[in-house]
Amino acid sequence: MDNVARLIGKLANLRGRQNEDLFFLAFEEFEIDAPSWFVGAERAPRHLDHKGIDAIVKTTDVGDIYLQIKSSLMGKKKFEAQVGKYKQRHIAVIIIHKNHTNERIRQNTYELAGALRRRFLEMRFGKNG
Repeated sequence: MDNVARLIGKLANLRGRQNEDLFFLAFEEFEIDAPSWFVGAERAPRHLDHKGIDAIVKTTDVGDIYLQIKSSLMGKKKFEAQVGKYKQRHIAVIIIHKNHTNERIRQNTYELAGALRRRFLEMRFGKNG
């Protein structure tokens, strides 16, 4: 059974890496539809990856927004349960399927990062900021 569990873990890691690659591929052509606050997206360095951060969205006004990339709603829920409420408020989780287009990945990212950005702006300036 240990070999089966190990193989399942390896396959999950491979799928996760493939979805991360799809995410970053989508942002090789982002200038067309990006919101004005969006500067770019980059892979998280290893020390942040170990904390559950796969990607960093760079912004013009609130600094870095952290993303966790998942391939299913179940994976998202499991991640959120593991990290606790504090990190849930500071890391957006995006679900990417292999059939998602680059445009859909970008739009989902802009929506999720945009919501977190608004929350950061409200924390900084208040709701009427």
